[in-house]
Amino acid sequence: MKRVRNRKITQEKSRRAVRHRRDLYEKVLNDMDTFIRQREYGRASELLLSTISNGIMTVNEIWRPLIALIQQQGRTADVGIFLDMIVSETKSRPPFIAEMERIFHSLLCGSEDAYTIAFTFVNDEGGKLAIAQGFLGIIITCLREVELYQVYGEKRNMAEHVFEHSEFANFVLTKQEEWQTTRYNLNNAEYHLRQARILDEEDDFFVAFHAQVLIALDRMEEAIEILEACYKRNKSIHVLRMLMSIDRKKADDQANRMLEYLELDPYAAEQEFCNTIEGVFESKKPAEYLERVLEIIVDRIERGDQEEHHKWRLLAIAVSYLRENGEQDIIEAVMGLRMEWWSTTYFRVHNFQRAPISERIVYMAVCAQQLLDLEHGHPVYGILSGDLSDNLAQFVNENIRII
Repeated sequence: MKRVRNRKITQEKSRRAVRHRRDLYEKVLNDMDTFIRQREYGRASELLLSTISNGIMTVNEIWRPLIALIQQQGRTADVGIFLDMIVSETKSRPPFIAEMERIFHSLLCGSEDAYTIAFTFVNDEGGKLAIAQGFLGIIITCLREVELYQVYGEKRNMAEHVFEHSEFANFVLTKQEEWQTTRYNLNNAEYHLRQARILDEEDDFFVAFHAQVLIALDRMEEAIEILEACYKRNKSIHVLRMLMSIDRKKADDQANRMLEYLELDPYAAEQEFCNTIEGVFESKKPAEYLERVLEIIVDRIERGDQEEHHKWRLLAIAVSYLRENGEQDIIEAVMGLRMEWWSTTYFRVHNFQRAPISERIVYMAVCAQQLLDLEHGHPVYGILSGDLSDNLAQFVNENIRII
């Protein structure tokens, strides 16, 4: 029988609770935030005063609840004064949030002090901060426009090319001219926006602003170059639309960009969608182009606006076109795996039974007849042979599959 070896038992030491300074910070800040949101300003003020008096936190850690308290009390005029005091205490400590807050507050108050504050900050401490450089460039650009409008009014020479097709950062800038006199120089704005992009190459926030300033400076090729580089790095719909707005390439190149846009956005404007797709069939593109277009139509059906009807019309036209041109393989490649679940969703019998006649239901019925082997008496046939307008009747006759 084996002997059991004795093991030395060590007595467990009593554990001592350690309160971390970070936990104390979070507790104080959470309590202060709760008091402010509950409009218990007296309690928030007492806690704030106690915290500062006892040295639990530095100004850099406590200033945001202080500003929030002042704003909640409706003392907007005092915010700038308090921020000035806070900035003087935190100006040498990254990430310089108080300085940026002071700039934004000046902008919201409609004060031109924003330029002086931003310029001083960039030259003193924020020269290596991309957001500071970028916003200084934007401030210069905006104040320049305000001043030129005040001096020249409608006589300004507005830049011809803006991002009219994009909903992002659409400036309307005055071109740089020798006869203009202004305190705010567009070349300076361009310099600071370029510095912002150099300092943070991964952040594309200032790209659109920079490109528009370059356009106003009549440096179109540089604007196109930075937008193309941005789009290559990040396939953004907005950046693509900016490129399409300003880059006057030949029609084929723009058609490719338009298709790429439709691939990225299944909710693109219906008119743009229809015009682009119809243009492809009219120009008789090669097979790989046609498969791409069919994928765009199908993707729009599956992910786009469910009430839209023209996507079903274009699907019917696409299937007819491909069959007539001997491209049945393309239909099979795109639709083959889909038909099993399409037949029980979009094309289920219930969708066509007693459905009121509309353009959408007629186009869907044509697609169902083209893509499925429907049994005799299916409600789709009743829709297609029903009382239709002349245009819909003609569409049905031109696109149904002859069995």
